Amino acid sequence: MGAVPNMDAVLPVWGRLAIALFGGTAFAMEGELVLPMVPGTAAGYEAGETPPLRSPTLLDAALFAPSGNTTGISRPVTQVSRRDTDLGLTVQRRRWHSLSPLAAGQPPTWGFSRPVPLQVSLGLQGEVFYTDNIASEPNDRAQGGTVLELSPIIRLDVGDVPLEGGPVSQRTEYYGTLLYVPTLHHLVDEDETQHLQHVFSQVGRFTELSHLSLRVDYDERIVSSSDDTSPEDTYTVFEVAPAFDYHLTPKTRLRTRLAWRDITVADGISNRTTWTGEAGLEWAATPKTTLGLGTELGRLDFEQEEAGRQEYAQLLVVWRWRPTAKLNLYSRTGVERREFDKTPPKSTQYSPVAAAAVQWLATEQTRVSARFRVGNEPSIVENGALFQDIRFGTEVQHDLSTHWYVAGEFQLIGRDYDTGRRETEPATRLTLGFRENPDPGANHLHVELYLHWRQRQRHDEPETADRTQVGLQVTRYF
Repeated sequence: MGAVPNMDAVLPVWGRLAIALFGGTAFAMEGELVLPMVPGTAAGYEAGETPPLRSPTLLDAALFAPSGNTTGISRPVTQVSRRDTDLGLTVQRRRWHSLSPLAAGQPPTWGFSRPVPLQVSLGLQGEVFYTDNIASEPNDRAQGGTVLELSPIIRLDVGDVPLEGGPVSQRTEYYGTLLYVPTLHHLVDEDETQHLQHVFSQVGRFTELSHLSLRVDYDERIVSSSDDTSPEDTYTVFEVAPAFDYHLTPKTRLRTRLAWRDITVADGISNRTTWTGEAGLEWAATPKTTLGLGTELGRLDFEQEEAGRQEYAQLLVVWRWRPTAKLNLYSRTGVERREFDKTPPKSTQYSPVAAAAVQWLATEQTRVSARFRVGNEPSIVENGALFQDIRFGTEVQHDLSTHWYVAGEFQLIGRDYDTGRRETEPATRLTLGFRENPDPGANHLHVELYLHWRQRQRHDEPETADRTQVGLQVTRYF
């Protein structure tokens, strides 16, 4: 394990700014933040990305509108809207999670409501953490390190942006939102600094029957910046995605989405471009039951000639049942057909795709969720390879008081590659959090202390990589 640095030596560089902004709390921390999805903006079920907890599909968004906590950073239960929860397994903990302009509750710094609603939010998120395996290397090559990060938050909303849990009837016809979060990532032991960028924007139009939107997202992800990242999740992604949602009848809704996504990897070997198209039709059979049918088509073009191209098509059946106001059950099952144009040749593959989830509001202070998923993913680690991704995750959150809460998470991932490589990744995370105000719209200070452990173990070769991380994150809005 690497030695913990002398923090007195670090303070001259970081201390003045952090103390001034956080009122005496010099350091903050944790991993990544996720942009919570809203209907019509969610990523596809299999669109070429490989986040550890993938983003909800279009059908997920259609049948399970996101709640206030789909993200991995633990939001207190009392802040969560009483509505259907996104149970797509997919949510990746990204640096921008609680900063998302689509997440309800960022306090405004300045704004007005007439003639057109406008809101500006300015803030700063700081992180400090120590990990015994900064690059998630095998244990015999592991090196520890301390990381400091500072992320200014610049957010602009024009019109009534479709926030999670927000009433549709109060929305303006047109809206636009922009989020810019640059991150200064500093490895203390190596005295190295990287500048990471994230830019997110969305514009849209609402009518009584439809929602048309265009989303643009750019995100740089590095393995040393998160407690929830493995080599399969380390890349830069640029995405452009238009979506259209239309109510055919009061009980029937049609949803479509297109997406272009460019994925860039540090070594360039697994760079690729992805095109996806999705369509889903949902029907509210009863007040408690919703049924859906959908399809997704996709094409992946790799830069490396030997990796070639992949094309796939999925047929999906979706079911959701909400027997009580405190219990949600959801499942999605289907089949995927995938063709390969590569060297050496590979035959067409048929495989199942499925997801199931349960969410339970056990008490007014306690929220429990469990999720399961099976799907296919193109590999970042092995150029041109495909692996079957099987994962299970569960999370429990509990409010201790108005200001304090705790959360525990467990996740188990299995990957079976078509090259013969096999690996598993168990992970656990414990969080103690503090919020200045239980109302997220007035909560100018949010603090989290966490402990995270993750292990990546290969079964085709004797290789294991353990990573333990402890850190503190502070988010301050002005």
